[in-house]
This record gives sequence, C-alpha cells and structure tokens, in this order.
Amino acid sequence: MRLFQFVAHPHCQQLLTSIWYEGFPGRRQSGLIMNAFVCLMLILAWPLLSLSYIILPKSRLGQVVRAPFMKFLYYSTSFGFFLFFLTFATFESYRHVKGDSLDSRAAERGPPLSIIETLIVTWVIGMTWSEVKQLWDEGYKKYIHQWWNWLDFIMLSLYLATFALRTVAYYMVRNGNFGPETLVRTYWKSDEPVLVSESLFAVANVFSFARIIYLFQMNPYLGPLQISLGCMLIDIAKFFFLFFLILSSFAIGLVQLYWYYSPLARMCEQTDHVCLESISTFTSMADSYITLIWSLFSITNTKSTDVGERHEITQWTGRALYIAYHVTSIIVLLNMLIAMMSHSFQRINDHADLEWKFHRTQLWMGFFDEGSTLTAPFNIIITPKSGLNFLRKSYCVFKWSLGKSEWPKAKRRPTIKRPRYLQRMREVEEANEMPEPKLTYETIMQRLVSRYIHQTKKKSQMEGINEDELLEIKQDISSLRYELREERRKELARTSSNFDGIKREILRTLSSADRVYQPRTAQERGRNGIERANTNLPLRVAVPENDSAENPTTDETRTRHQLRLGRSPDRRAVEELKTSIAENVCKHMEAKMQEWLVSAFKMLETKNDQEKKQPAPSV
Repeated sequence: MRLFQFVAHPHCQQLLTSIWYEGFPGRRQSGLIMNAFVCLMLILAWPLLSLSYIILPKSRLGQVVRAPFMKFLYYSTSFGFFLFFLTFATFESYRHVKGDSLDSRAAERGPPLSIIETLIVTWVIGMTWSEVKQLWDEGYKKYIHQWWNWLDFIMLSLYLATFALRTVAYYMVRNGNFGPETLVRTYWKSDEPVLVSESLFAVANVFSFARIIYLFQMNPYLGPLQISLGCMLIDIAKFFFLFFLILSSFAIGLVQLYWYYSPLARMCEQTDHVCLESISTFTSMADSYITLIWSLFSITNTKSTDVGERHEITQWTGRALYIAYHVTSIIVLLNMLIAMMSHSFQRINDHADLEWKFHRTQLWMGFFDEGSTLTAPFNIIITPKSGLNFLRKSYCVFKWSLGKSEWPKAKRRPTIKRPRYLQRMREVEEANEMPEPKLTYETIMQRLVSRYIHQTKKKSQMEGINEDELLEIKQDISSLRYELREERRKELARTSSNFDGIKREILRTLSSADRVYQPRTAQERGRNGIERANTNLPLRVAVPENDSAENPTTDETRTRHQLRLGRSPDRRAVEELKTSIAENVCKHMEAKMQEWLVSAFKMLETKNDQEKKQPAPSV
C-alpha cells in the first residue's frame, strides 16, 4: 500500500503527466473539443507520421511519434482498425450464400484468403512482432508477470493456429491430397481444417474484443471498474477450484450409482407387459459433468435420476444426491462467490483513486520505455535504422567469434525520461558542456533517500524542542499533579468534617424523634398541662393547638415544632422529615463539590497565565 501511495502522490503524478504528454503542448489549457480535434488530426496523420519515422527516424517529425502519448494513441488506433476488420469479416457477402450449391465459398474445402482476411493476417503478424520485441526487451520473467501479456499470447496463438490451418488446407486441396476441392458442408468430416480454423477464429475474436478493457485504465470512471473486474476474475478462479472438487465428488458418486442404467435401454415388465425407458443421464463421467453443470441453470430434466426398473432405493439415493448437490452449489457456493466478489469490489472502491492512479502509471510505464515506436502493420517494414543496427550487431558478433573482442554488455537505459530530455542533451552537447548523467534506478533511489533525510532534519529543526525542554515539561506536569492531589486531599478533609457535623445533627434529630415514640405509663391528665409519669419520663410541654404563632403551616415545620414540644407526630411525617434532611445533605455536598472544581480550574488558569508570561526558550 505504501508503494501505491508513493506512486499516487501528486508530485509523482505531476512528473509522470508532464512526461506522458511531452510533445502535446497546450493540452491542459485547451478544452475537451479542441483536444479531441487535435487527436483526430493526429489519427488521420498516422500513416504519414509512421512513414516519416521509417525514413527519417531522427528528424523532428519522426521524433513526434516517439512521444509516450503518441505511441499510446497510435497503438489504440491500430487496435481499433483491427477490431473493425474483425467485425467487417463477419458480414462478408459469401457468408449469406448457404445451401447445397457447390459454387459458393462455403463449399470450398481450402478457400483462399479474402481481402479482409489478408488485412487481419497483416495486423496479426505486426502484433506478434511487437510481442516478440517486448519479450526480448523486458525479459521472460517480467513479461509473464503481466496478465495482459498472457491474454495477448493466447489471442495471437489462436490467430496463428487459424491461419496455419487455412494455409495447410489450401495447399493440400490444391495438390489433390485432400479429396475434392468443393464439397457440400453437410458431408464434411468433423475434423476438417477449415471447421477447426473457424472454431479457433471465433474464440480468438472473443479474446480480441476483451482486450479493449485494457484501455479502460486511462479513464478515471472506467479504470476502477476494470481493476475490480480483474480482482473478481481472481476470486472466480479461486471459487472454481473449490467448485470443481464439489462437482467431481457428486459426478463420480452419481456415475457409480447409475453405471448400469443406459438411457437408451427399454425395460419391460413380464406381468403387465409395460415398457419403461430409463432417462438417467449419469451413465458416464462426461454426461454426469454436463448434466450437473447445466442443472445450475435449470436446463436439465427434473427426472434425470429416474430409472426404468423398479429400484426405489437406487432412485431415492440418486434424488438425495441430486438435491444435496443443488443445495451445496447454489445456496452455499454461489452465495460465497457473491460475497467474495462484493468484498473485492468494496476494497477497490474504498481506494478507487489510489488504485486507478497506480494501474494507470503501470500502463504509462509500458510506453515510457524505448522501442516499439511503430505499431502494426508498419512495424513489419524493415527500416534503415533496423538494418544498421542489425549490421552493427552482426559485426560485433563476428569480432567476438574471432576472439578479438568481448561479448557486448547490454546498456542500461533510463526507464523514465524527463521532459525534453533528448533536446536538452543535444543543446548541452552543442554548447560543449558536461552532459547531465542519465537517470537510472540507483540514481533515483539515492535522490529519494537524500531528500527524505533532508526533510527529516529540516522538520526536526523547525519544531525547536530539545531533550531539556521535554524534561522541563515533564517536571511541570508532575508538580501540577502533586498540587492537584494536595488540594483534593484538603478539600476531602473539609468535606469529611462537614459530613461529620451533618451526621451528628441527623443523629440528634433522630434521637429526639425516637424519644417521642417511647411507651407511656400514665394517661394524660390535661391536654394543655404538664405532667410527669411514674416511670420518670421527660416532661412534655403542652401548647394550645389554636395558637397561630406556634401552629406552623407546612407539614415539615409542624413536625419539627411537635418534636420540640415533645408531642408524638405521625410516623409518615417523621419519614418525610428524614427524606428532607437527606436531600439537604445532598445539596450541600453538590455545592461543596462545585466550589472545589471552581477552585481547581482557577488554579490551572493561574498556572497557565504564569507559564505564558515566562520568556520562551531560545532554539
């Protein structure tokens, strides 16, 4: 992921974009319509520019073709013409003539190539030569690690096999070694070279049109979809490995069960003379595989497990296996495949911009390299430059064979060229100055490491914090923590003393309330008088009830007043008094806690103000 982030960094993308559009000035300032018009003019000038590069590769007009964007544009144009020829070959006039006529092209067992087919062969030869040069330049290991090269290899192999079969059929028919030249297709053998070549050609067309997906990486909207499709194909390959094991297990089991029951045999009962036909399709491995695969799409018959004989155990066992196969493959495996594909798509979608820029850069790097400037079909033309290179290398090999020189080592060319790199090199050489060194992998890595070290040192200097300052900050934090602990301890001590006072007051009040409910040993002699019991009870002061000054209005005040006078209030009133006292205690505690927090915050603010007033340490 770090490599993805490095490649997708704006600085890297800016450099790569400037190299990619070298030789295409004014692209960013121009609008979409203007850029499309310029690209259309360049496409129309494709043959002219290609011929100018073949004749004069070092000229200014020939150098335009070597730009990375121009190579990509002409590669897309060449492949577009190739797909157009494939589409046009499907609608050729001879394909509409059918029947038993021997004069039609369909009856020829070795027909010659048509004009469209000749153009297709020319393009295929050119693309094959491009792949050979790419394999030679990149090497075997790097070539096979790119999945699109595998697609090109399969596509071109199918086309070459198609044309080889057509050529063999043409010469065998012309030499008279293959029977009559014309024959109605109804009587052709299944292994006719023309039939085999048409089958290979059809498969190759599918791979050719699928190759367009490779160009989607240039678009910011289609690029992430193309990357997701590639990840999904990998998931499908993993799924098919597990699915093939499940399919093989059920196919082998069903063949072992139905090996005796031929689908063409008729079973007749001797008693009632009723003949039944067995419709089981699991009598061979090939039929079993085909039946199980098509059953996933509900194409097979539901009675494929029935037999003509009255063998209920065999029939019900086959039905159970058939049902178990559908449950395993459709409900379990198919949903697992959907979950895998959803996970891959979501993973790419979460980093869509990062993934797209990285894969687009990979596509760009293929066009940054030297070589493969001309596209099919112009690359099959032998240029003067190629002839001179061949003669020079032949001379070096001849000298090496005579022992007069060593084997020439391959020169390491710069993978990425800076914009106008060759032009600046020529200007420097004309000015008799020292040329700039070529950019190699080692040079780029050295520059990256040096830049990282420089930025790290600069960042540490800009921060301006050393070890002593960090130690001082730690000491300040420790002292502040100690002061806060001391303040908290003192506040807890004060709160505890207040709680003790409140507790004593509550106990005093409750004790006075308990004395009210002590049992009396004598009857009251007067409602407003004072009497003393025989059991030495405390005196009770009688207060007239109609006294407005001593008759409170609220229940709580009345209860307190009755307790002071020694009367016996209601138990419910006493409980309400206890609840009121508890609420007052909680309010008092909250007020004390709030005061403590306010004092702590004030102390912190004072500490911060003192630190701000102190002069900052010098860096």
